[in-house]
Amino acid sequence: MRKIRVKCLVVGTLAAAGVMLGAAGSAHAQIVADHTSLAKFGEVTPACVAQIKSTLHLSYGHTSHGSQIVTGMDVLATANALYKHADDRSHYENGGGSTVAADELSLWDAFPGYGASDLGNPDFTTWATATERMLSNSDNDFSIFPHLRNVVVWSWCGEVSNASQADIDTYTGLMTGLETKYPDVKFVYMTGHLDGGGESGNLNVRNNQIRDFVKQGPNRVLFDFADIESYDPDGAYFLDKNATDGCAYDGGNWATEWCTAHSGHELCADNSCAHSESLNCNVKARAFWWLLAQIAGCTPGDGGTGGSGGGGAGGAGQGGSGQAGAGQGGAGQGGSGTAGAGTGGTGTAGAGTGGAAGSTPPADGGTDAAAGSGATPPADDGGCSCNLVGTSPAPAAALLLALIPLLARRRRR
Repeated sequence: MRKIRVKCLVVGTLAAAGVMLGAAGSAHAQIVADHTSLAKFGEVTPACVAQIKSTLHLSYGHTSHGSQIVTGMDVLATANALYKHADDRSHYENGGGSTVAADELSLWDAFPGYGASDLGNPDFTTWATATERMLSNSDNDFSIFPHLRNVVVWSWCGEVSNASQADIDTYTGLMTGLETKYPDVKFVYMTGHLDGGGESGNLNVRNNQIRDFVKQGPNRVLFDFADIESYDPDGAYFLDKNATDGCAYDGGNWATEWCTAHSGHELCADNSCAHSESLNCNVKARAFWWLLAQIAGCTPGDGGTGGSGGGGAGGAGQGGSGQAGAGQGGAGQGGSGTAGAGTGGTGTAGAGTGGAAGSTPPADGGTDAAAGSGATPPADDGGCSCNLVGTSPAPAAALLLALIPLLARRRRR
């Protein structure tokens, strides 16, 4: 037991001193945000949001379909200032202005001026060149550098619908190269939006190719855009009914039907959701915040249940107590992930496979034109459970130096 405590202390000290762990402070395997993430949004506590804001700095390349996430995030921020975010790119580019406030998430919205609009525009490779240029500052685009970007996200437009296996291999290969070159940055994979092709269509085949690839590597992160569009908030499934990105399916529109049945629900808060219904944007925003919480390491480990499935152990809650692992851990809902005790429990991991759930969540065609934060979308034309929050780097580094002789003596014994 004594040995485990020393190891945990050293790991926590390294992280606090600025040494990035393989999973940005999180020890579980793949992170998958999908339709099940909505039910886990309640795990993203105010303390967790504060940790996200203090540790993660995002850059998100997208066109109008990808703007759905940001649109939903704007709705959340309007309803609750806890979820505020801002784009402080100009501060680093020009040296003027300031960084985001302490209570805001730094989110660089879209990738202007880098030659790439999304993962498939103008082609399947330029986004990677743009990412390299942004991360390395090879063209001296930033007068203030480093700019602290440690989470990079790119979304698709409609390119996955007609993509070949080779096209997706190119995508995953470039992602792997970036992951290898920039190990301290989290690169978020994404599936393409639904197109009405159903389960047998090329889109779903290529999306499954992406999901399968994510499953093959530890610590990969996926935002399953298509899986979220395949279910309503109650879990009713529509991909087998040829669902589209607009939430239409053979027989109706699941988003409008759900909001008619749940009039006044916060998930139905009106917004200008590009190509889709307001509900779709609102759900994606909550799934995205849950994804960020997972990357920041402040919610129970859970790999999700859509598409790629696999996940990790639930683990203890924040600080080893409080919120604990949800019962939906591991591969598939209620699957093999070992979960911790429920909210208010001791935080001891291993209360049985698929353990008690944590806190109950609150109620809740053509190339797309670029759409940044606040822009009007174009018309649709077609483990160690150490809590590192509050640990300052300087004392942590000093503590690490003091521990080195002790650990060396223990090793010689």
